[in-house]
Amino acid sequence: MSKDSSRTMPQDADLYFNKTIDFRYRHHSLQFRASQSLFSSHEIDRGTRLLLRTLDDIDFPSNAKILDLGCGYGVIGLSLAVACGVDAHLVDRDALAVQYTRDNAKLNGTERATVYGSLGFDEVTDTGFDLVVSNLPGKAGEEVLTALLADVQHFLKPGGTIAIVVVSALAETIESILRDSLDAEILLHTPDRGHTVFHFTFGDSTPAVGEFHPAIGRGVYDREVMLLPIGKTDHRIETARGLPEFDTLSYQTKLLIESLMDQQSQQLGHATIINPGQGQLAVAVHHIFHPGGLTLVDRDLLALRYSLKNLSLTGCPSDQISTVHSASLGGITANSSDLTVLRLRGHDPPALPAFLMEEGLRTLSPGGILVVGGSSTVVTRLEKLVRGQKTCRIIDRKRRRGSSVLVLRNE
Repeated sequence: MSKDSSRTMPQDADLYFNKTIDFRYRHHSLQFRASQSLFSSHEIDRGTRLLLRTLDDIDFPSNAKILDLGCGYGVIGLSLAVACGVDAHLVDRDALAVQYTRDNAKLNGTERATVYGSLGFDEVTDTGFDLVVSNLPGKAGEEVLTALLADVQHFLKPGGTIAIVVVSALAETIESILRDSLDAEILLHTPDRGHTVFHFTFGDSTPAVGEFHPAIGRGVYDREVMLLPIGKTDHRIETARGLPEFDTLSYQTKLLIESLMDQQSQQLGHATIINPGQGQLAVAVHHIFHPGGLTLVDRDLLALRYSLKNLSLTGCPSDQISTVHSASLGGITANSSDLTVLRLRGHDPPALPAFLMEEGLRTLSPGGILVVGGSSTVVTRLEKLVRGQKTCRIIDRKRRRGSSVLVLRNE
């Protein structure tokens, strides 16, 4: 079971918000709310501007349909929807990007945008697109980029076009993939000050590529296997490209698992894991407590998919697991969890850890336990906040090499 709870905080309480950016495209004035936790939070990036310029002279038919893959906060797809009157699907694996794109669709008054979470093309709900656009991530890796460029064939209409922008360091690799691996016809190749745009097509043979199988099931993101020791048992963990802790555990995760082992006498009906990463913490909770239900919360669909995979390898029944694709905990029912584990991200906005801790406490049943892991500096601030309240009690604090864990009991 999964939930898409991308919209969780009202705009006036949005701790992720950075600024609103004015932008003009094809004589249309647009505005974009940008988050400091998403790419290009201060201005529309040069690659996006270059890509849109190369689309200036395209005349779209009235029923044209486009797909913006990895949409960020929506600049490319929404600019085309507003200025060209096309129907646009905008997808991203990051729930915060989905949230901001939905907000920006409303801000710019377009009802021709369909916005949802997708890991690459895996959750794309339509086909027959006239145009697919993407500002491709530079750190995705050649195997993932090759899969994305190949998979697009399943979603184009015959003769449809793909327009992408990449950092110029990847241009030669992308050109080789298009010409040698995919036999695509390159229609445009435009380098400019650190970025390169490609337009290409597969011609009228686009539909003859067979059935689409999601990349997650084909192992496109697979990186390597690590062993996770919990007590006397080693658990096999399959790790993904693009997620941290693919070969060794961080001190933060080690401390979190130690803290969970200290609480192993607790009887749990339900547990919640926030930011499960590769799934190591979820596997630890399942092994230590065997709760009747597990909820996984993460912005990143890749993290949720690999956490599910690794729980399955551990023997956790799929009907006991639910996932929430969200940047916060608004989709979690209050008082629903006997244990909530919160792994704080290293580059979150300054006010966010305290907000997430309060949200984590809200999820707890009476007597429930919240385990929070982060940098020692951040956890020390959280500890001071807790000592000024009477809603919970500190039952443990661990520190190691700049990382800390705080264990709280709901009073």
